[in-house]
Amino acid sequence: MTLGQLLLLVLIVVVVWLGSRLKKQEQRLKELENKDEGE
Repeated sequence: MTLGQLLLLVLIVVVVWLGSRLKKQEQRLKELENKDEGE
């Protein structure tokens, strides 16, 4: 693997990791909103 390919691989991993974290945060926000509406 060249340095460019390695950097590209790292970039992809970071983007996927950040994306999964954002989805988890959105799910938490929706759950909190549903709890507020339920009260």
